[in-house]
Amino acid sequence: MRYRTQEKPPGSEGCPGLGCCSFVTALGVPEAAQFDAASALVHHVLGVASQYDVGQNLDQAEADRRGFIESSASPLVAPDSGQYPFLVRIEQQLVEHDDRQQFHAGIEIILTGIAALRGEGS
Repeated sequence: MRYRTQEKPPGSEGCPGLGCCSFVTALGVPEAAQFDAASALVHHVLGVASQYDVGQNLDQAEADRRGFIESSASPLVAPDSGQYPFLVRIEQQLVEHDDRQQFHAGIEIILTGIAALRGEGS
């Protein structure tokens, strides 16, 4: 599902912030679920933004992203791989992942869940 628009949907007047309430209104989310839906989307966006902000403050000469991730993940899975099966399965993806792609995947997952709320009528 791809949802992108520059236009404000009907019913979004007076909606501050990132326009998330415009999106949940346009997606037909029941009113009772709109706060939760918009909050989930805003928290994802702000969480990623804060991670990027912290990354900008690192000394770039010392910042070896791949090395940092490898050194952080490997100790968790090396001693007893049976204790952390999920980390063992995703360790290579964790090291090689593209943050931008993961951000977009998160948005897609959230929007898919939000769109599913229409059918629940909650």
